[in-house]
Amino acid sequence: MRRLPTHIFFKQLLTFDGHFSDTRWILTSRDYVDIRRALIEDPDRVSPVSLQADLVDRDINSYVDARIHTDKSFQRWTNRPDDQSLIITSLMEKSCGMFRWAACQLDDLAGCLTLRELKNTLARLPTTLPETYSRMLQKIPPARIDGAIRLLQFLMLSPRPLELGVAANILAMNIEGDTLYDTDKSLPDLSELALYCPGLIMIVHFEDPDDGECYREELQLSHYSVKEYLLSNEVHEDFRVDLSTAKASSMATVLLLRSFVQWSQSLPADLVAQERGARRRWMKDNFPLAEYATYVWTVFATEAELQDGTQQYIVDFLADQSRLNCLLDCSNFFGSAFRVGPMYIAVEGGLLQTATALLRRGFSSRVQHSRREEEYSGWKDSPLAAACRNGHQEMVNCLLEEQFRTGVDDFWGAATAAARQGYCHILELLFEKVPHWRNLERPKTQSPIHVAVCCPSIDVVKFLLDKDFDVNLTDVFGDSPIFRACERADIAMIQFLFDH
Repeated sequence: MRRLPTHIFFKQLLTFDGHFSDTRWILTSRDYVDIRRALIEDPDRVSPVSLQADLVDRDINSYVDARIHTDKSFQRWTNRPDDQSLIITSLMEKSCGMFRWAACQLDDLAGCLTLRELKNTLARLPTTLPETYSRMLQKIPPARIDGAIRLLQFLMLSPRPLELGVAANILAMNIEGDTLYDTDKSLPDLSELALYCPGLIMIVHFEDPDDGECYREELQLSHYSVKEYLLSNEVHEDFRVDLSTAKASSMATVLLLRSFVQWSQSLPADLVAQERGARRRWMKDNFPLAEYATYVWTVFATEAELQDGTQQYIVDFLADQSRLNCLLDCSNFFGSAFRVGPMYIAVEGGLLQTATALLRRGFSSRVQHSRREEEYSGWKDSPLAAACRNGHQEMVNCLLEEQFRTGVDDFWGAATAAARQGYCHILELLFEKVPHWRNLERPKTQSPIHVAVCCPSIDVVKFLLDKDFDVNLTDVFGDSPIFRACERADIAMIQFLFDH
């Protein structure tokens, strides 16, 4: 899933106002330019309130004071009020309104055992959050540095936190050599995962509201500013290459692809024939990384495929039928069973460079060579239809160029997929590249105009009618678009269709 840019999200949010007339939104954020611009475009409905700096400083002072007087880590200074005041005064002088900065310094000061050590630490306090995080990286013990970097590489790019079992599997996987999984690198106690990067990562516990029992634990970055730091150019020079987006995404992609092979090799033979639930339970208990990899490997690969070496690895993996089968078998645990080819996987994952490389190798994007076996809106889901469904314009153009020489074989399925999503720009591209679409045989299934009526999307219906689509076109059931609109009691759509 691709995340909308923040300013576009807020613009769309403002359009919902008419649907939620009794709803008031309260949003908090730092003063980012794109958010401010998106919100002030409609000043009649948006009332910004800026926090006063002195109020923030007062809150920070209250927080620091409470930590000093109640945190067990500072008990050694309980009977020394002058030393307590020294800590509070020193932090407030340099916090500059940064709650997170103050919290990080308190965590560091909690380990000071003597007044000399305390004063030395206060004398060399970092001035910014990036400097604070750089010091945390430098303090990681050498024996844990490789594991720490790997966890940070995943967490800085992962679309979701890591379950503890997934994080443990990540540490034990090898990204080179014949040995895929090294049990010697497994942690006996998963609650100690956060010790790899103190201050930068943390374990979050989720409790059942009814009985208070913990039912899920996840590893995540300790603060959103940590992710901002890792994605910036302010990372300490000793870690800058390893924590670059290119290096992190490449490492993660290779590791996750290898995890499919590891899963396949470790799956007990007697489990293969059992029902899906039993196999999923085994996976969750023994190798939870496989499920995580199924859903997110392409998220990392969209960045990693820009690196020549990693793109080559991805293409080789998908082109190798035995390894491809490992990926497909694992994926089928979490969705309906289907068999697809390398092209479909690359297209569905939005991997444009990989798809282009596969085409150069001679892999076909045509329906008979790569499709999802199940039907999508009445169509065999081809790579072209998948690209249209995902709104990936560059991918659609790439596939149309490849098929143009011998004729597009899935125009109707592709157009139907684009219409269902309301993608007029994709439909425009299809009609531009396939001007002879009227001469293509149309199977008796749902047509683009039928799904547009049912969605509903008047913009798409208008676009199709402007292209001389027949408003009386019938589907597999013999129903016209007008009948579908009447069935849904969509008065506006009925009137629009009758007007045309």
